[in-house]
Amino acid sequence: MLSGDDGSHLIDATLITPDDDEDSKRSDIVVDDEDMVHIFWSDERHYEGSPEIYYTKLDPSLDDQDGDPANESAITVIDDTRLTTADDESSCAPQAAFQCGYIHITWKDAYWEGDPPEDVFYMILGTDGNIEVPKKELTTGSTLYYTHSYADNVIPVAVDSYGKAHVAWCDDRSGYAEIWYTTYQGPICVVPEAPRAAARVSAPMGEAPHQVQFYDMSTGDIDSWFWSFGDGSFSDAQYPTHTYQNGGTYQVCLTVEGPEGSDTACIQVIVEEGAGAPNLVVRNLYISATQAQPRQQVMITADVFNEGTAWGDGDVDLFINGQYEQTTGVGVSAGTSQPISFTVYKVEAGEYQVTIGNATGTFYVVEEQQPSQVGGIPMDSGTLIALIVIGVFVIAALIVAIVVFKPS
Repeated sequence: MLSGDDGSHLIDATLITPDDDEDSKRSDIVVDDEDMVHIFWSDERHYEGSPEIYYTKLDPSLDDQDGDPANESAITVIDDTRLTTADDESSCAPQAAFQCGYIHITWKDAYWEGDPPEDVFYMILGTDGNIEVPKKELTTGSTLYYTHSYADNVIPVAVDSYGKAHVAWCDDRSGYAEIWYTTYQGPICVVPEAPRAAARVSAPMGEAPHQVQFYDMSTGDIDSWFWSFGDGSFSDAQYPTHTYQNGGTYQVCLTVEGPEGSDTACIQVIVEEGAGAPNLVVRNLYISATQAQPRQQVMITADVFNEGTAWGDGDVDLFINGQYEQTTGVGVSAGTSQPISFTVYKVEAGEYQVTIGNATGTFYVVEEQQPSQVGGIPMDSGTLIALIVIGVFVIAALIVAIVVFKPS
């Protein structure tokens, strides 16, 4: 029966074995980690005078807890089940212990013929009632001190945190009743271990910008990690990296959490102000001819400014219509600029987009003019202009001659 805090019964006396004329006695009971109740007893329903070990599993929470007897069928999860061989040899006095999801059971069994014919036997059940380790004999044919009274000589069993069963019993193999002891290693328990946080950093000191690798050195059973880097940044990775952009002393804390709780450990990272970094920016893009003739030289110039706080150098690339054209190198002190220039020639008419770093511009190549023809003879524009000028002078000379030499 279960009792409330005030001593009242939550479930009154409830019959769980068959109400018949066969003895059911010498019981033991364990409760598992899900509050399921496992009961073992000796039962003579198979052969009078020769009991066997029976077992049932109950869930008391299925009862209404009103203090009345429970409905046995309603709270039964596993009906009473025989665990030992149905024969005319006694199996009695079960003892049980629960640890790490398994139930360890001992009993005395008249398996060997002789007087008295009893030995210590052992079995392991899962909480689902399945046999995990079949019946084993622990006393190898020796006899127990037996008084013919079911009230005497139980076989106590205890299980340690590693799943090892410890068994003791009364034995008269030496001619006198003595206490004997043995062990049996059952399924090894994996006991959750409380987490203990510990952290390490690859470089606890450095100059900004300072990139570091953090290492989780914690022990125990851990499901999650949470890093606070001390600069307003966080991470849930187990081994994160982080970059400190500014100088300062940062308190870095790692919190680990697992089934057995949580723990936090903190370390320091010291960052000094660095010499700074360059920041090269292209400005003042200029194109010498926005309307160019085919094959005409086009000069493209710009200024590279260093807006950072340290010397900067590198290559500056020219792209036209997204295609790489040329490269020039620069080296610029902080707060100064350096001019750059490129020369290009384009043949095909069209629009040309110029890109240098972050600066862009456009120029066009116009259609090439076709030579003019005079009297079927092709002439370029220069020749045509020259002929026109000569013609003008000739006409002017004729007019002057006519005026000067006109008869009076």
